Amino acid sequence: MKYALLLVLLLNITIAAKTVNLTDYGAIANDGKNDAPALQLAVDDLKANDGGTIIFPGGTIDLQSYTDLKTSTVIIGYKFKGDKGSVVRINTGAGNGTFIVGNANQIEFDGLTFVGGSPEVDTAFLLYSNYSSQTIVRNCQFFGLYAG
Repeated sequence: MKYALLLVLLLNITIAAKTVNLTDYGAIANDGKNDAPALQLAVDDLKANDGGTIIFPGGTIDLQSYTDLKTSTVIIGYKFKGDKGSVVRINTGAGNGTFIVGNANQIEFDGLTFVGGSPEVDTAFLLYSNYSSQTIVRNCQFFGLYAG
């Protein structure tokens, strides 16, 4: 009986995870403008709701500043999922990273293509993860990224 109750609780946690679309926070694919503020708004919404999934639209999303996924006390999970041809162009520069994670039980990237956006240094690092249990990268591609 204890195990059945635990299984039901785990299923409820999985079902309750929030899924949001990046375009609902102001990101516009293929416009060449910085979509990092929209991504940060979506991440902040998920932080307030114990994690979840952010769907990236088809087309190119530009990230020109870092995204802060750190939490101080709550351990949550994030998933970044591409939707049919989602490209993430990275151009945060030599002094900044792109995804900064802390206290995540899981972070997952799925179905995204990451490309460089600068003729020089695209980013200091793509992902910095501290006090996080699991990082999963599946069905992703990386082209022309220069970290320095």
